[in-house]
Amino acid sequence: MGNLWAFILLIGPLIFVHELGHLLAAKLVDVKVIRFSIGFGPALLRVRFGETEYCLAPIPLGGYVSMLGQGGADDIPAADQDRALSNKPLWARYLVLGAGPLANLLLPILVYFFFFLQHTTLTPAVIGTVLHGSAADQAGLVQGDRIVAIDGHDIRSWKEMTKTVSEAPGVDLEIQVERDGKRLDRTITPTKKMNRNALGVATPVGRLGVMTGFYAPQIGIIDVQSPAYLEGLRTGDTITSINGEPVRTVEELQRMLEGTGGALVRLTFLRATPVASPLGTLLWYESAHAQLLPGKDGGGTGILPANNFVRSVEPGSPAAHAGMRARATACCPSTARRRLSGSCSPIRSGSDARSRCSSRSRARARRRARSRCSSRPARGATSTSRTASSYGSAPIRSRSCTPRSRSRSAAASPTHWARRSKRPARSSR
Repeated sequence: MGNLWAFILLIGPLIFVHELGHLLAAKLVDVKVIRFSIGFGPALLRVRFGETEYCLAPIPLGGYVSMLGQGGADDIPAADQDRALSNKPLWARYLVLGAGPLANLLLPILVYFFFFLQHTTLTPAVIGTVLHGSAADQAGLVQGDRIVAIDGHDIRSWKEMTKTVSEAPGVDLEIQVERDGKRLDRTITPTKKMNRNALGVATPVGRLGVMTGFYAPQIGIIDVQSPAYLEGLRTGDTITSINGEPVRTVEELQRMLEGTGGALVRLTFLRATPVASPLGTLLWYESAHAQLLPGKDGGGTGILPANNFVRSVEPGSPAAHAGMRARATACCPSTARRRLSGSCSPIRSGSDARSRCSSRSRARARRRARSRCSSRPARGATSTSRTASSYGSAPIRSRSCTPRSRSRSAAASPTHWARRSKRPARSSR
C-alpha cells in the first residue's frame, strides 16, 4: 500500500503539470475547454468554473483535456465555430498539443531554480579530519588546512575538491593548501578505490582520506586508578576547555594535553544525562570542573580519545564471542585486549578499526576459499570429506573448483561518544 501511495505522489504532479500545460495553451489561443480531468474513469469530484468542468477521477494513470473541435467531426455550434481547435491556425494547434510536454520540461528547471535559491553557501574545502595512514596524512596535511588549488585550478568548495580528486586515482596532484595565513605546496597521489555506481558497475575513484567533519573532544577512561578517573571524569565526557583555552576537536585535546607536561591541568567538561520525556529520551548536559595532576610514573592523566572506544556490541557476534564489551578500548580486531600494549597494533579511530576488520574478513574469506579449493577432489570425482571451512553437512560433490567465500566482520561498532551531540556530518573522501 505504501508503494502505491508513493507512485501516486510521484506521477500525480507530473500528470497535473502536463495537462495544465494543455489547458493554459488552449485558454491562451481562445480554444473552448469543455473538461479538465486528472485521472481516468467516472469522476469522484467535479467542479465547474465558467465554461470548463474540472474533475478528479479514481485511476491515477493519466488525465485529459477535452476541447471543442478536438475530434474534428464534432457538432460545433455556429456561435463557437471560431473557438474550435480544428478551426484554429496550424501554429495554434501545434502550440496547444506541444504545451503539455513543454510544461514537463520546464518543471525540473523551475524546481532546481527555486531549490538553489535557498542554498547561498557552499562547504569550503577545509579539512576537518585526516585519516591515519591516508594519502593526505602521508603528504603532511593537517586539520584546518584549506585546499585552495589543485594542479593550478582554483578550488572554491569541498564538492569541487572531491570531484577533482575522484577523477584522478593514482595520479600525482599538485595541491596548494592554506595554513595559518601561508600557502604551502604539496604533491599527493590519491589512493585508488573501487566504487560501484547506481548500475552496480565498479569504477576506480581517488580518495585523499580526509573528512569535512571532526571528532568532538570526548574522552574515554579505562584505568580506574588514573588521575582523571579519581577526579570524577568518565567515558563519554566532553572536554570544553583546558586551562581556560577552548577545545573544539579531539586532535586539539590531544595536543593540549601533551603540551601541559607534568603541570596541573584544569578541565571544564560536559556530561550527558539521559532524561525520559513524552517525545523520547533526551540528553541533559551538565557542566563541571576538574583539576588533574599527571602521574609521576609517566602514566599521564589517563585520558584517551573516545573515538576508538566500542560503543555497542551486537549479541552473538564474533566481537561478543571474543569478549569485547561496550566502552572497552578497541585495540586490534583479532583480540579482546583492553589496553594499547604488547604486539597489538594501535587503532587510532573508529574508521581505522572498521577498515582493519573488513580487510581481515576478506583475508579470512580468501583463506577459506583456497582451503576449500585444495580439499575438493578432481573433476568428476565425489568426496565425503569436509574441511574446517566447509559449510553444511551434506557430502561435497564437485565437478570443478569454484571458490566461494563468506566474510563476516566483527559487529562491534568502534566509534566515539559524540554521535548524540550536534556536530557536522562526516564524509570520508
